[in-house]
Amino acid sequence: MPFRRKHRNALFGNKENVPTGNGEGAPEPTLTQPPGLFRCHSDNSQRFCSDINPNTVGVAAKNLAHHHRHSVLSTKEKITNLLELNSTLVKEVSTLRVSQLSLTTNVNELSQELQSKVLATDALQKQKEEIAGEFRQLERVHNEVKESFEAEKRESERRFESVNQVVENLQNMNEELKEEATRLREDVERHASEKMDLLEQIDKVAEEKTFLEDLVDSLRASEEAIRVEMQQALEEVNKGKQSIIDEKNTLLMTVNELECRNEYLEKTIFNISAEKDAIATANQGLAIQKSALEEDIKAAVVKHRDAVHQFDEEKQCWEEDRKTLELEKDALLITNADLERSVSSLLEQQKESTRRFETEVEAMKREAELIYSHKIQLEDVNAELLEREKVSQQKIIELISHQTEQNQMIEKINKELRITQKAAKEYKAEAEKRLSKVITEKDNLIRSLQAELKEGKARVSDLERANGLLASQQDEYVLNIAELDRKHSSALKCLHEVKALAKAKGEEASMFKDQLDKASRALLALESKLSTESDKQKRMEVHLQTVKGDLLIAEDAAIQAQNRVKAIEKEAANALERKTRESSQKIEALENKLAAMSERQCDMENDLISKKISLKAASRAENMAKVKLSYLLGIMEESGNNMQTQFEVMKTSILEVQNGAAKANQCIATFQSELTTVTNLHSQPITSRQARKKRRSRSRAQARQSAKVCN
Repeated sequence: MPFRRKHRNALFGNKENVPTGNGEGAPEPTLTQPPGLFRCHSDNSQRFCSDINPNTVGVAAKNLAHHHRHSVLSTKEKITNLLELNSTLVKEVSTLRVSQLSLTTNVNELSQELQSKVLATDALQKQKEEIAGEFRQLERVHNEVKESFEAEKRESERRFESVNQVVENLQNMNEELKEEATRLREDVERHASEKMDLLEQIDKVAEEKTFLEDLVDSLRASEEAIRVEMQQALEEVNKGKQSIIDEKNTLLMTVNELECRNEYLEKTIFNISAEKDAIATANQGLAIQKSALEEDIKAAVVKHRDAVHQFDEEKQCWEEDRKTLELEKDALLITNADLERSVSSLLEQQKESTRRFETEVEAMKREAELIYSHKIQLEDVNAELLEREKVSQQKIIELISHQTEQNQMIEKINKELRITQKAAKEYKAEAEKRLSKVITEKDNLIRSLQAELKEGKARVSDLERANGLLASQQDEYVLNIAELDRKHSSALKCLHEVKALAKAKGEEASMFKDQLDKASRALLALESKLSTESDKQKRMEVHLQTVKGDLLIAEDAAIQAQNRVKAIEKEAANALERKTRESSQKIEALENKLAAMSERQCDMENDLISKKISLKAASRAENMAKVKLSYLLGIMEESGNNMQTQFEVMKTSILEVQNGAAKANQCIATFQSELTTVTNLHSQPITSRQARKKRRSRSRAQARQSAKVCN
């Protein structure tokens, strides 16, 4: 019997997992036995003994003969035991059939595994061939990589030499940059000296500022003097008005005296008793003179009206001119205020500029006070003043060209004033001529009247002498005297009218003459004052403009110098930064190239190392594959042998089971022994050797998968 137990345990108790020679065994469900019965092995009988205690009896005692006592069973007990045995046998037969089916399935699975393993061996052979081809390709690639690495190494050496040359060039460029930096520092020092010169010029401008402040004070004083003169001129105009009023009063007094004289003449005329012919001739002459005087008076009235109209127009023009002059005066005052504001703003700006440069100016002033003496300062100041006067004259000439429009306006105003003065002079001459004519005519009339009065007195004396003779003719003479009185009254009226007109014209002419004289004087004074003020204002404006220009030029020069210094410093810093950046960029580029080359070289080396490692891994994999193949072949052979033995065992066991089934009643003991052996075989676990083999196969399968993943 191939199935032999090394250790016998209790028949129906808990069985131990005892390894067999085949190396197979699995836990199976144990057979049931009647309680208290144990198989007796002392004699080769299949009787049950109830006197054996498995807990106290050892293994050797079980195998050897032992003292026991067979119990005498009754028929019922035997029948029950047989029935129980029959039931157990039926159960065991069913379990055997199940195990037979499981064995057939296991055989089929093992055949399939054999086929799969054969296919796996074929695949491994193919993989071996593929790995050999890949190994050859890797050798070729390795040779190519070696050649490319040598070529790149040569190129890297050549590039390293070029990099060394570039580094030398950069060193030369750094030396040139240092030279340029020194040159730029010299330029900065030169610009600093220029800055000091500009600060000196600013000090000079500050001195000019003080001079201008003095000029402004003097101009303010002159403005106050002009205001005082204007007030004086207004007072003089008021005095002229009062004098005109006084002259008017005197003329009225003279008119009263003339009226008294006329009354006296009238009294004398009433006493005249001239002859009719002489009176008629005198009346005719008076009528002719009256008509001539009326015509002259009409012409004089027309001329007077025209002159009055012209005078009104000229007066309006004069008032408009006066208003324009006042407006110009206000504008001048406004411009003066604006100039004062601009001067104050300039002073504030200059104060701010002086505050900025106070520290430097104080230092320069101290040095100047220590270096220069008072005489040299005075000479320099005089020279500068002369130069400034020359410059101011030139600028005045230039500003005169710019102020031609204002001068043209002033010339227009002067022309209009001259025209008005000429018209006033002509009107004055005409009025004087007319007054002279009227006065001469008046004097002639008075002389003729006086002569006539004398003649009348003589004639009155003659008539008184001849009064007695002419008493008859008295009525006629009375009538003639009444008529003469009427004519005389009319003549007196005409004379009064002529006198009144002459007086009015004389008064108007005198008033107009006085007004024209005063207006011409006031205009001349105003023109002179305006010319002086305009000249002063022009000078002040020119001087202020020159000062503003000088200040602006000085500030612009200082700002330009500062900007130049800043620009030069910026240019120097930018040039240094650019060159340093360029050099640093070039160095960084070279370093990057070197790093890239080194990285590339490292990558090449790593590639070579990885390729070497891959080659080694491939060789190792190939060796492992070979080992695995050999191992698998061995395992397959062992498994095939085992399967063959198992097949043989299964065949024999099946035959035995069939024979035992046929001879159930005869070979119960043999069936029991075979069943126990079979159950023991199935109940035995997998041996440690098979477990190790399975673990190795699993680890190898995992290694293959990892190698495939790596490849």
